[in-house]
Amino acid sequence: MKTMNIENIPQLKSILENFNGETCYIYDTNRKLLSEGILTKDNAKSFSDIMNNSINFEVTEQDSIKVSVKNLVYPLNSNQYIVTSTIEQEDHFYLLEINCYWESYGTLVAKNIEVEHCSFSEISEQEYDTIKKRTVYNFDWSNIIIQPGGGKTKADAFEDLCIEMISKWQVLNLDRIGKGVDRGRDGTFIVNMDSWIPIVNKPTKWVL
Repeated sequence: MKTMNIENIPQLKSILENFNGETCYIYDTNRKLLSEGILTKDNAKSFSDIMNNSINFEVTEQDSIKVSVKNLVYPLNSNQYIVTSTIEQEDHFYLLEINCYWESYGTLVAKNIEVEHCSFSEISEQEYDTIKKRTVYNFDWSNIIIQPGGGKTKADAFEDLCIEMISKWQVLNLDRIGKGVDRGRDGTFIVNMDSWIPIVNKPTKWVL
């Protein structure tokens, strides 16, 4: 691994532009993998603004660049996290790490990034492939355990798991549909869309 020093904000901005829209992984300070998301710019004012500026980061302050990690697989609280992302360019492989305190906004975290928060390295193809194979999903569905007090079958246990996962998404009015003729529906819930899509400031109802 060859670490390259980041000297100033214009250089950091140039580096970040190459990582915009890339998958990233979020770790705690002990390097435990917590979630996965998309590294992107923040604070778009409209849908057209999102589309027109989706490939660019913006400098919001003279000494920082505001970025966010959106579409988190698992929502995170405001805390100190290490965010990593990789890219391939002309048969070279690069790793970006951002280590700082991130503010949580539902299913995204955001931060005004400064030079001192970031490290940028050239890595080997093997290292790149190893990182790309990481996933926060690690379930063996054939061995799913039926919890005491839950359903009687593995299908019930799977439904229990889905309900438990959705309950951690900060949803409202999570209602489980009982057995019987449910037309494949297992539950309903409401999401305040501004926590997922900031420009949509209204609740919407979802069916599981």
